[in-house]
Amino acid sequence: MINGRDPRRTGAMLAALLAAVAAQAQDVHKCTVNGAVTYQSTPCPAGDVVLPTAPTPSDQETRQARADQNRLRFEAATGRIYRRTTQNPPAPAKPLNNCEKLNRDSADAVDRRDQLRAPSELASHAEMLQKAESEVARLQQLATAGNCRLTH
Repeated sequence: MINGRDPRRTGAMLAALLAAVAAQAQDVHKCTVNGAVTYQSTPCPAGDVVLPTAPTPSDQETRQARADQNRLRFEAATGRIYRRTTQNPPAPAKPLNNCEKLNRDSADAVDRRDQLRAPSELASHAEMLQKAESEVARLQQLATAGNCRLTH
């Protein structure tokens, strides 16, 4: 015995651990023989179905699992519950296709034009209305050129 440990026992435990790791990487074959379903590590004589091996966790998943385990140990030891103060960032918005963007821009331009059609005493009102109408016309031309149907 060295340092209170039996080298044979340690070797046996190491061999068992390695065998368990090696067993995880083997393919599993699902065989049907005379109506009975069996699972084995060797290929079936006929009608073989190979079941995929379980995926190994990514580095990110491993780090997260360790962090969760440490957090749970801390909570168990202290009786305090850890609460995250940061929130997950929002998922990136799906980019709009050209027709969706044209529809959104056109709706905004039509709303602006309709607001400017109301009577006003400002000297620059007629000029702003003219710009709004030309913007609506430009967006309609872009939609026609891009085979887009405006929804308003």
